[in-house]
Amino acid sequence: MKKTLIVLLLLFFVLGVPQVALAASEEDQPSYSKVPTVGTPSPYEDYGFSDDSSPYPTVNFGISSASPYFYRVGCQVIKVSNTSIRGMAYTMATQYVDKIGYSLDFQRWNGYKWETLSTVSNYTNNHSKVDSNHMKTITKDNYYRVEVRHLITHNGRTTTKTSTSDYIYIK
Repeated sequence: MKKTLIVLLLLFFVLGVPQVALAASEEDQPSYSKVPTVGTPSPYEDYGFSDDSSPYPTVNFGISSASPYFYRVGCQVIKVSNTSIRGMAYTMATQYVDKIGYSLDFQRWNGYKWETLSTVSNYTNNHSKVDSNHMKTITKDNYYRVEVRHLITHNGRTTTKTSTSDYIYIK
């Protein structure tokens, strides 16, 4: 009886339980692409910017109940040479706030997704604006961009926004 039960259970598990796939199907796997499939190409060869940090900005956040202290945020990626880029970010508030700043990610397209190469941060207290430039050594024949998480804390309330530059190709 015991052997019969074991054999029946074994048959049930072998034949009756669907096999669990350990790997995703081919349709779920992203396909390789030399050119980024996510993000926006820059209209300029050596310069990429977020919408509100363009040379002629048209977007201001203004004052809203969702983020009453954000005025403007933006970022840029600039080709310095075939081996270095400069990332720039700024966060502006409508008034002096308790804390203001950003974390900037230098990103490279790896054929499947944007990967973060390094992160730099710049925060200050009791100010209304923070901005800075940051250099990054890179390898040519790749696409690059910067993504920035902006933060303002005031009166115990923290709000964030994200900006992402257009991407550029370094030959």
